[in-house]
Amino acid sequence: MLTGKIGVTTARNATGSAAAAQARAWAEQLGALYVERPHNMGVDELMAQHDLAALVVGEKDGPRIHSAAGSFAYHPGMAVLRLQQLKRSATEHLLTALDLRPGKRVLDATLGLAADAAISSYAVGEDGTVVGLAEDYLTQCAPDSFDVVYFDPMFRHPVNGAKGMEALRPLSYEEALSAETLQLALRVAPRVVIKERSEYILREYGCEEFIGGKYSRIKYGIIKR
Repeated sequence: MLTGKIGVTTARNATGSAAAAQARAWAEQLGALYVERPHNMGVDELMAQHDLAALVVGEKDGPRIHSAAGSFAYHPGMAVLRLQQLKRSATEHLLTALDLRPGKRVLDATLGLAADAAISSYAVGEDGTVVGLAEDYLTQCAPDSFDVVYFDPMFRHPVNGAKGMEALRPLSYEEALSAETLQLALRVAPRVVIKERSEYILREYGCEEFIGGKYSRIKYGIIKR
């Protein structure tokens, strides 16, 4: 879990006031520190100077996050391929686990990079609702505000080969889901789905139904009210 400061700055070759204004806006949205970028100073030096755990740099093609573990720029990744497959009348385990149909209401309580939220949004259609954010929102929801609450917590152990995600790990919330959070979720929706690599961990959470391919390392555990 992140314990240090987050900074936002511009690219070293950025010119004009627009880049600085965009970086300042991001800093305000994130509650982060805006850092002026000297042309002769690299990212590592800038992070050390301001004692930053992570630095968001406004590059020409969008923001890039730098941390001690590396750097990361957002890309929809496999979500694009998954949507193409769904449009060809395919299905996938996520939608089966969430039991999604047009018009359903989904709360993605661990939004991450929003790939699963994008898939869910396609499945529920224009008449459905997908809200994606963090667990604090659960305390504000009225009972039965959603049909399903979905959790995709950061895996307890890094996935071998997933180097592109390592830069985000220092910024992520790595704690296990608490019993209190799961009870809040069951108040908000009659169905809760958790994504994990271990059926054993899912059973620890109280899941009794499981969705996943025979040879897939990803499993979806289901808890019903």
